[in-house]
Amino acid sequence: MNRFNFDKYEFDAESKTARFYYSYEGGPAFVESYKFDFEFVDFNPEALDRALQTLFLIAGVSYYKAYLPAEISVSGAQIDQKTADFMTKTYQKGLGELFFVNSLPPERKIDFPVNSQGTAENIVESNGLLVGIGGGKDSLVGLELLADAP
Repeated sequence: MNRFNFDKYEFDAESKTARFYYSYEGGPAFVESYKFDFEFVDFNPEALDRALQTLFLIAGVSYYKAYLPAEISVSGAQIDQKTADFMTKTYQKGLGELFFVNSLPPERKIDFPVNSQGTAENIVESNGLLVGIGGGKDSLVGLELLADAP
């Protein structure tokens, strides 16, 4: 399995469910679903789409690391150079323990492809913070540290 594909993501506002589709060329395919169980307030659909796209790319690490293929393909999201660099660095550093525990070379290259020109503009004006909570102690420590931030 030489290529991991970020196939597409979708959001159904009625059921409040996001679905992310991934696959390996010549191998298994995966669908990950997130159900939001709270009432939505008015929101910017473009901002929600950008947040879902970022979650789609980040959440893919769980499936990517199964085979650690040499190539990544992204057809279901727009990735500019800045986003590609961020995702490459996030995966590279985030998989460090996996590399170490499995005696894999830490310099193993992970490259996200650029498939969009330009740079995404800031579309949200807010003084708030958004914190991802995975349920572990690191998430809780991060949340507590930010709770006292100015």
